[in-house]
Amino acid sequence: MFNLNNNSHKHNSDYNSDYNSNLEHFIATKLSNSGWRLNNLYSVVDKEDNVVKFSMNDAQVTVHSVKHPKTIILKSRQRGISTYKVLENLDKCIFNPNSQTGVQSYGQSEAKKLYKKALFAWDNLDPDIKELLDIKLVTSNAEGMYFSNGSSFKVGNFRGDTLSSLHVSELAKIARKYPEKAEELNTGAFEAVSTNSSISIESTAEGNSGLFYDMWKTAELRLSLVGEDNLTPLDFYPIFLSWVDDSDCSMDEYYEATPDDIEYFSKVEKDLNIKLTQQQKNWCAAKRSRLQDKFQQEYPHNPEAAFNVPVEGTYYQVQYNHLLSNNRIKPNYGYNPSLTTPIAVFDLGMNDDMAITIWQIDKSSHKYYLIDEYSNNGQSIGHYMDVLATRPYRIAKVVVPHDANVRELSTGRTRIEEFRKYISHIQVVPKLSLQDGINATRLLLVDTYINSACISSIASIQNYRKKYDKKFNVYLDKPEHDEHSHFADSIRYAALVLRTGTLLNSYDSYGV
Repeated sequence: MFNLNNNSHKHNSDYNSDYNSNLEHFIATKLSNSGWRLNNLYSVVDKEDNVVKFSMNDAQVTVHSVKHPKTIILKSRQRGISTYKVLENLDKCIFNPNSQTGVQSYGQSEAKKLYKKALFAWDNLDPDIKELLDIKLVTSNAEGMYFSNGSSFKVGNFRGDTLSSLHVSELAKIARKYPEKAEELNTGAFEAVSTNSSISIESTAEGNSGLFYDMWKTAELRLSLVGEDNLTPLDFYPIFLSWVDDSDCSMDEYYEATPDDIEYFSKVEKDLNIKLTQQQKNWCAAKRSRLQDKFQQEYPHNPEAAFNVPVEGTYYQVQYNHLLSNNRIKPNYGYNPSLTTPIAVFDLGMNDDMAITIWQIDKSSHKYYLIDEYSNNGQSIGHYMDVLATRPYRIAKVVVPHDANVRELSTGRTRIEEFRKYISHIQVVPKLSLQDGINATRLLLVDTYINSACISSIASIQNYRKKYDKKFNVYLDKPEHDEHSHFADSIRYAALVLRTGTLLNSYDSYGV
């Protein structure tokens, strides 16, 4: 209970006067301050299952200090942002009548956990505060909490609602496993929040694609272009929370670092211009030994590291790591006139989608260079050949999938016949199984160097993954058809041709 007057021996009139004076002072200096309220009023269960008063940690203070109404938070694990945002939204409901707030997470059980935190904090809120505010919990059910002052704390679907505050937890996971739910958030929940009201989005990364990635990159770009003071209420302010700034990422007990750990420490220190403590190194080495390739995703030191990690279920995770660790993705791996004349590998996708990768070969060492790419849809083959004609190199040959010999109803001609209007050297990819193509791609990538300008190709290598079965919570042995499929297919066709040696022989016969 809050004791607003410690002097119990005064006369009643003096007591009432002092009480009212203290109450006014308490309200004016403390209860009117959201920061004070969050650090003093609410109870949570800590990591050791103890009921404690919530007090903001450094990461939560960082987020609380940002006053821009829309924030997107890229973070390392266990920073407590969702807990903080749940309490912040509950606090708005309690102290701001008619507030409509909402929280969303990537699964029902996760959303329910956030809701239980809010309900626990309310149940343990000092009765004197509830009495002072004259507020009661009217209804509590699976949809949320509804208060006597007209406020509500909702969980889940918000289409049709008008929210004054919304928090979305782990948007990258939502976008990865449930893209339709991410789209529903984008077109429904986000639109339910008015221009000047609050939206906060927090997540660890799940690869360099999807709604969270796109929103983060847009926020970074906007901030760099216009500066913090010129962001509009509809812009998102990006906040990155590194493991390096987390006091929990430290361990006194010595843990022997591997050579890879030592190299990683040097990279972090160089990137951030800091010196890691021995305690941080101990913790980091121990975590890296357990998490392996997942460490960088769960505990990034900068945004680039967060997104530069293959995600669960991907086909080429090992090969992507190999490309990164051996510096095989660089801007100087563009066109090289000392290598073979480039070839263009086409994926003739459904719905008129077209993805093209451009390759050169170092015949002496059997190294492969992915130097360029292009994609579009709804265009004729002539358009693509015209685009390639503008490049600072000439195409020696095009590679097309095995179904390019099928006649199209609209023209009565095959796509190969269309290509022959522009180029004479055409090779059809042999008809092999998908798994044969994936295996060939894995072998190809071991000896591949990629121009870093080939953004879509790099993203496809990182994100091309197995289809996820939501009902049984497993990955199926077939690929997800998404924005990465077309470039992944183009690279797979290249592998089926380049790895067989057929293309190398054809270069000789064509005099290239």
